[in-house]
Amino acid sequence: MAKVDSFNLLFNEMSKSAKRLEELLALIGLLYIGKQAITLTYHLINGCRIHFFSKLWPQNLSLYGEWAVITGGSDGIGKAFAYALAKRNVNLLLIARQEEKLINVASDLVTKFGVKVEILSADFVERLQTYKKIDDKLVNKEIGILINNVAALPLTLSLFHRISRNEHLGVLDVNLASMLVMTSKILPSMVERRKGLIINVSSTAGLFPIPFMATYSSSKAYMDFFSRALNYEYRNYGVTVQSLVPNHVPKDSSVGDYRKRILNFFKPHTMTFAENALSTVGYTPQTSGYWMHDMVNWFSQSIPDCIRIRLAAYFVRKHFSESEID
Repeated sequence: MAKVDSFNLLFNEMSKSAKRLEELLALIGLLYIGKQAITLTYHLINGCRIHFFSKLWPQNLSLYGEWAVITGGSDGIGKAFAYALAKRNVNLLLIARQEEKLINVASDLVTKFGVKVEILSADFVERLQTYKKIDDKLVNKEIGILINNVAALPLTLSLFHRISRNEHLGVLDVNLASMLVMTSKILPSMVERRKGLIINVSSTAGLFPIPFMATYSSSKAYMDFFSRALNYEYRNYGVTVQSLVPNHVPKDSSVGDYRKRILNFFKPHTMTFAENALSTVGYTPQTSGYWMHDMVNWFSQSIPDCIRIRLAAYFVRKHFSESEID
């Protein structure tokens, strides 16, 4: 009988311990669910504030200054930014390699919006020549907005050692050196006037490492970190520095008829993207510029790095033969 009583007592104690453990685990589960619910609610509210409320109360970008400088302004996102700013009565200095495209864009902008447009055909790989030309163009201009948009990929996307050193350095010259030099040239006058806007166009490629695009991916990560750090440094000087980390935005030369396109949530037209991106100025130091891209970025960042890197490598591999990357 004593053995039975001892067993019952032990069983009862174990049951009580198990119940307490169950209650503890339930509490931990509730706390975790609550945290996730609060985080999701915050992101939804913040996303609405950045991408929808901002359209109701947009900033007057023309107040930053008379002129905007856009690198890579002859095509794609840079060209769309030019049209969006010209519509806001901002004069433009467009810098890109292809002079013929620059001439066509400038002519169209002057005809449609009546703003002043100057162009400069230059290659940022040619550092000294290019920066001397830019210095001459910046003289006597009140630059209120700088958009560092120009970007380059290696001509060959492959294993790091199979890409020439000059290609790697070319990517850094275009993606990083151009941003650093342009910012250093224009930022002091913004600080002096206590107003200015710098937008650095990075990429989702900089949010996590991408195999076979290591130089490009890391250069975009640098742009993102640099932009957010500068935004904090100059927050009391009236200068806003915003990092744009868009997903894929397909180039489209037909800027005028963008509203006629079939709505594509994942790949917005360049004009749709530019208008959305500009409306977020002053609302956030970092954004994809487009609401669906922000949702995709938020979801992708919840995936463990080991999986994200493998997925990135898989998608890059689809563009090359096995002999190029194995």
